[in-house]
Amino acid sequence: MIESRAAEMICVASLSELQAKRVIVIAGRDRPIAVFWHDGQAHAVDNRCPHLGFPLHQGSVRDGLLTCHWHEARFDLCTGCTFDLWADDVPAFDTAIHDGTVYVAPMPRHIPNRADYLRRLTQGLEQEVSLVEAKSILGLRRTGAQWAEILREIARFGARNHDRWGEGLTLLAIAGNLLPQLSPESAYLVVYRASRQVGIDCSDAPARRQREPLAKGEHATSQLGRWMRTWVRARHRDAAERTLLTALDQFGLAPDVAKNGRLVQHAGNISQERLEHSSELADFVFTAASERVYAQIGHVFDGWNKAFELLNFIGWSHAGEILPLAVPATVAARGAEEDAHWHHPHELIEPLRAVEAELPEILDAARGRPSSAVADLSPVLLGDDPLEIIGLVKNCLTEGVPPAELARQVAYAAAVRLARFSKNNEVADWFNPRHTFIFANAVHQAVKRCPTAGSVRGIFHTALSVYMDRFLNVPGAPSR
Repeated sequence: MIESRAAEMICVASLSELQAKRVIVIAGRDRPIAVFWHDGQAHAVDNRCPHLGFPLHQGSVRDGLLTCHWHEARFDLCTGCTFDLWADDVPAFDTAIHDGTVYVAPMPRHIPNRADYLRRLTQGLEQEVSLVEAKSILGLRRTGAQWAEILREIARFGARNHDRWGEGLTLLAIAGNLLPQLSPESAYLVVYRASRQVGIDCSDAPARRQREPLAKGEHATSQLGRWMRTWVRARHRDAAERTLLTALDQFGLAPDVAKNGRLVQHAGNISQERLEHSSELADFVFTAASERVYAQIGHVFDGWNKAFELLNFIGWSHAGEILPLAVPATVAARGAEEDAHWHHPHELIEPLRAVEAELPEILDAARGRPSSAVADLSPVLLGDDPLEIIGLVKNCLTEGVPPAELARQVAYAAAVRLARFSKNNEVADWFNPRHTFIFANAVHQAVKRCPTAGSVRGIFHTALSVYMDRFLNVPGAPSR
């Protein structure tokens, strides 16, 4: 048996030489291997410290502990396991002694597979060890895992271990949008950055307390939508979340809670294509998101949009896990109607609410008309008359301008406002037009999904936010 194993192994040195030198480094099949003699036994590990690659043969061994001399990471010499989680485990190799000669296996005792890397990715997120996250993502890619599978694992971890939508999930959605345009190296960095933020968000955060949908009943989607808006106005999180889960349940997407606490999805009976383009679901969500004007300086609406984009990438079967995370911010947010600047020196909320009430009738009437071309609206949208801006947007919709085209023009005006930012402004002022532009993009994406009154009113909110940022261009920067 020993002779058979020795025939497959790499010769290190004579036993007497290893005992005299205490450590010898040899070339393994794909890495340097440090072979130690300690406490009457031969032990072998990858000679590169898993933290930053310091040669471990220059470390010290005492009482079975191998200590790296760069950052003092400590490892069990027998197994390679670390006692300092930030350093990660070092691969260990089998050794054998035959006829006075020491041999070492050419490959580590354990070669990680995809399941190992997925488990390690979860451990890295749980322990907030970025090194483990980074290595796990690289390992998953080497084993053939697609980016969607990796983002799905990170997103589901975030859904289980955080009580609300966070920056990390936003970055995951952005990563999903960017990946097709990125080089492999840039794609890896973007995904790692998002994963790192998810781990930070979940660190010391309360785990998710899963609500349940209402019992099966005859709930019309329109009724659930009215309830959802009621709970948003009342700032009633539990009620809003149960209402959302009930709506998702009608699409076969509400999660169950299994005995082990992990979320298990309904099989569902709606096709992926219908889910991704369902104006009914999008209308339900974005109408609730726009119940308050420019809520939380646009972050509420953008959060729902990012949740939709993330689900488009990782799969809509996880909607029951992902979408409820956007509820807390939605019910807790302040809207512009609570901001004195939107009431003085010009009253913006009353005329805005008036035109919102007319929107269903305006959109119904416009559906029977051919699409109308539209000129550049920037001169008015970037002007100083808020009532003229509201009137312009309303007239465009009345004349049959497609809502998606109108939302695009308003988003362009938001971009122009930001591009013409004056250097005379305070640095902090940059955040105002930036938030408006992010919000404008979210509204544009939502309107493309569902050009209904609930999402189209976001166009008016965006246009008035562009107007509110006008002081940032006084004095205006050159337009060239």
